[in-house]
Amino acid sequence: MDNCELVPQQDMCYFITVGLPRQTAQKLLRTLPGQMQACAAENKSVAKHLPPTHLTFYVITAMCSCDLFRPGGEPPEDEEKRLRKKYEDRGWRSAKIERALADHARVRDTRRKSFIGIRPDLGRWLADVASRSGTDVYVLVHMYSGDQNTEEVVLRGQEMVTPASPNFAAQILEDRLIKIAGASTI
Repeated sequence: MDNCELVPQQDMCYFITVGLPRQTAQKLLRTLPGQMQACAAENKSVAKHLPPTHLTFYVITAMCSCDLFRPGGEPPEDEEKRLRKKYEDRGWRSAKIERALADHARVRDTRRKSFIGIRPDLGRWLADVASRSGTDVYVLVHMYSGDQNTEEVVLRGQEMVTPASPNFAAQILEDRLIKIAGASTI
């Protein structure tokens, strides 16, 4: 595990917290893909939801996890209605609104083609870790607006997935504690 420098406290950034079995955490973290690194996570409001047999770590690139997570966002139809109203309220002409909506849709579609949820290489790593460790692995994505270790994180739910679940990486949503079932619990 690296000595990490996290993003300054006043910035809003995503952080992905993983909970790994205490006895194998260091070994598993050495297998993180690419430029990812792990930093000790000491947020008690997150750790209290995990078994005492697990340690928590932030998985980051650079100083946060923003490159590793993309929210799914609202359905395209709702997004278009919201943007159309916003542009109409600004007094834009119809042709300008249509161009802006088309440009926005192109950008949205390009982003969604790359990935939604956690980045696929991190998803594969989590699935592999759950399988190899033989125990459950936990993951939580949260947008922090303060100190990562002291900000109160309120979960919007918990669920269990298996590494074999279709579209596994896209199932990981913000503020939901995901338990990835290890080989011994499947």
